[in-house]
Amino acid sequence: MAAMPLTGQGHVPDILPAVMLFRIVLVLAAVVGLVCTWRGAASPLSPLVYFTVQSNIVLAVYYLARLAGWAGTGRVKGAVTLYICITGLVFNLVLVGGNPFAPVLDGRGDQVLDWGNLLLHTVTPVMAVVDWLLWDRDRGPRWWDAVVWVGYPAGYAVFAVVRGALLAPGTPRRYPYPFLDVSVLGYGGLLISVLVYGAVFVLLGLAVVAGHRLVAGRGRVVEAAL
Repeated sequence: MAAMPLTGQGHVPDILPAVMLFRIVLVLAAVVGLVCTWRGAASPLSPLVYFTVQSNIVLAVYYLARLAGWAGTGRVKGAVTLYICITGLVFNLVLVGGNPFAPVLDGRGDQVLDWGNLLLHTVTPVMAVVDWLLWDRDRGPRWWDAVVWVGYPAGYAVFAVVRGALLAPGTPRRYPYPFLDVSVLGYGGLLISVLVYGAVFVLLGLAVVAGHRLVAGRGRVVEAAL
């Protein structure tokens, strides 16, 4: 029996509608989450300070391009997947203590903003990982890409620290995340924080590559059996 291609690019007609529907829902989740975030923003530009917002914009643009017919590459998709995974893991493990539903269920905050947080920090990361593992298996990134991908989070850290240094002490959200807050950590503590998070992000990037190679390898075994 002829081997079936392992890609979601339209080579297998009966799977293409499911892939498109999944990606449409993924884009909608990102867009709705971003709208919820912007709804309560102090200014039109203030949400752009957050890595969460930036990574979800990148995610939405990437998958809109895919839906429009752009083929993309494994390296680009891997980068997009890593950045949204960073968003989800840092929020859920570091910022809210492992319970992403807590802000939604407590009923004490802005429920629209809370639901937006759930979409941007949990729904889109999970869906992106599912897409990464199920489709485009023939477009594998290199191991070295895991190091290259961390260039963007590193650049974001520089941006956040420089921006904070230019703002007056006491400015709300002067530093967008506590692990980048120079006023608390000092520059020595900041350096340690950046190095630790950077190392973790490289390991996470390697896990992204490994996950892709694992499922692609299993797919090739199935093809050979066919």
